[in-house]
Amino acid sequence: MRYLVRYDADDSKWLVIDSLSAGQTVGCHDQKPRALTQAKSEERLWHRFGAVDRVFHAACQMALGRRRMADPLADPSAEFT
Repeated sequence: MRYLVRYDADDSKWLVIDSLSAGQTVGCHDQKPRALTQAKSEERLWHRFGAVDRVFHAACQMALGRRRMADPLADPSAEFT
């Protein structure tokens, strides 16, 4: 998943983190269920953009040196290794 939920013990908050954007926090909640709801909603929105966003995601990963670009349109569920 692109969006992760993590607990911040220092602030006693649940954070929604965008793993594509270098761990950027996109949400902060007092309760875990609310953080999970936001993460699922963000994930659904991300998948609605389709192949264009997957190509962008793969290009960002390649630019960060994390992955080698394959054919991102061949199989949208495939990993880019």
